[in-house]
Amino acid sequence: MKRWLNIVPAPVLLLSLAMASTQPLIGLWLAGAPPPGYVATGLHIPDSALFLQSMRMFFNGFESQYVTCQSPAISGIQFYPLPHLWLYGVVGALARALGLSDFAMYFIANGVGAFVYLLAVYFFLREVARKNWRLPFALFCLSGGLGGVLYLSTRLLGLQSSPAFADYFRRFALYELFEGAHLQPVLCFPRLYYTLSLALCLGALTLLIRGHRQNNRRALTLAGLLFLPGMFIDMRYGAFTLALAFLYLWQEKIPGRSLNNAFSVAWLVVPGFAGAAAGWLLLRTNPAAIQNHIDVANTAMWLTPFLSVAALHLLVAPREVFHRAARLPLLEKTLAFGAIGYLAAFAVLFAAYQIYWGNVLVARDAAAALAVSDWAFIGAAAGIAWSILQLRVQARRPHHNTAQPDWIVLWLLSFLVMSITAFGGGWWLKFGPQRFQIFLWLPLCIVSANAIEQLRAQQPARARAVTAALIVCGVCSLVAAVLFFQGPLAFQLQAAESARPPYAGYHAEVMTTNDAAAIGAIGDGIVLAPNLAADAVALNRPNRVVWGTGSFNMSDQPYAAMESEVARFFGPDAPAEWRLEFIQKWCVAWVYCPETWPVSTAAIEQIRALPCLEETARHGNAVVFRVIAHPRAI
Repeated sequence: MKRWLNIVPAPVLLLSLAMASTQPLIGLWLAGAPPPGYVATGLHIPDSALFLQSMRMFFNGFESQYVTCQSPAISGIQFYPLPHLWLYGVVGALARALGLSDFAMYFIANGVGAFVYLLAVYFFLREVARKNWRLPFALFCLSGGLGGVLYLSTRLLGLQSSPAFADYFRRFALYELFEGAHLQPVLCFPRLYYTLSLALCLGALTLLIRGHRQNNRRALTLAGLLFLPGMFIDMRYGAFTLALAFLYLWQEKIPGRSLNNAFSVAWLVVPGFAGAAAGWLLLRTNPAAIQNHIDVANTAMWLTPFLSVAALHLLVAPREVFHRAARLPLLEKTLAFGAIGYLAAFAVLFAAYQIYWGNVLVARDAAAALAVSDWAFIGAAAGIAWSILQLRVQARRPHHNTAQPDWIVLWLLSFLVMSITAFGGGWWLKFGPQRFQIFLWLPLCIVSANAIEQLRAQQPARARAVTAALIVCGVCSLVAAVLFFQGPLAFQLQAAESARPPYAGYHAEVMTTNDAAAIGAIGDGIVLAPNLAADAVALNRPNRVVWGTGSFNMSDQPYAAMESEVARFFGPDAPAEWRLEFIQKWCVAWVYCPETWPVSTAAIEQIRALPCLEETARHGNAVVFRVIAHPRAI
């Protein structure tokens, strides 16, 4: 422990351990004390269907329970085509070696990944911020926006029972409370492949910066060794890290070592290419998985949820960004003000679009981005023109505080523009620009911390107030995200057993005892069920399922098309003839209508009326039907 304290200060260790421990504690909570009337599904988040199934891959012969009867094979590495699924396979092997269940090991691994990620952030800040790393690290871990405060307030006020609450509140929850590739670190914790890839990539970037400054080949070698698996696990985060390495080396030139930049970046480019090539070859084994990513990940970051998360940061950061951009060399300053002009024009056009279409109260940001992204380049042109006209500041002037490097501002501006835009009439969306946002929180916290330090010298009371507000809001968001969205506290606090919390359909971790009994009544054969219910069946039964979240990577069929067809089957408007053809086509033996993720009463009655089905089990509102006759024979 003393050695650790010499490397990492005790407050950093304690904060990182406390935040990382939320994951195994959630696992204990779900396993030992689920809400009354509920049982654990064995899942955690919707995508954990993929992760937990992959933990069995080395022990079930690479079999997939999401392969349809149209596939010539039900097993093979083509059903585990993403590198991060193999990471979970290793975690599953470790679970068996330690005698732990997959469920327990999943949460332990998430906690370890979260801890390593936060330490990687600490070491990065120690390298780039030197003595002023404390406030940026605290803001990175604990700062937040409006979502958590509003969520806890509306719960205390009883406003969440309104049917319209979920829709109106979505912009405040989307990027601050829902897990995923969003801004705050706690939202990444349920995904080991996020935290581990980010830790490896950030560690590689830290070592690259150190090796470049000190001309230390050992550090550069270690950077390459970390970057190869980081790029392999998640190629997008590896590509983003490589872009940051180029940005740093472009800005931080060392006098007298003109070739050093090219040699330094090669230490990441070569292993990065090797990791990306290995990942791409694996991904190509399943063309459907490639198409699924193109179909589903083609989203830009929504502006209003981002503004909700970053609201308090935006009180101090913009002025700091502007001042730093004005002190850059001419080329860099031109690009920076081009980005500032683009962002300003995008915001104005976005607001005008939302007001015109009446979307002020409810976020409809995706359509707005498509409509205004190309027009916002007018603002970029204006920003570039303005910077060129300011020739009197062409020479780089020293910043009043150089503790934080100026390339961080270019990082923040460039990634922010790339994350919100849908330029080219939506062409840019195929690269999944929403994923850029996971790299925005760190530079935003660095810039905000520097702005607060400047403010502290002039208005210490105001600086303390801003810092306190950021931390209070962040802690509220952390509590709400961990307990109510990653954990089942929203279910635990329901006044009546029949009440459903907002966003209940996004929860995969618990199901009613009626659903558990219904799943237990399912026999052999392929099961058709709505999403999440199908994943619960696949995880808790030996049955194959027609579709579920796991189909995203582990199926032979396009995800989006099958999602649409399954939604139609369980919707109230599907013709009986079409449902019979669907059952026939996908070799369905059981149809399961769950209670936790409910199917409408009208649809259940229509399904019950199909002549090829008989109801074999009913527990509460959970109903199981068995296919008793070949649909073509009817």
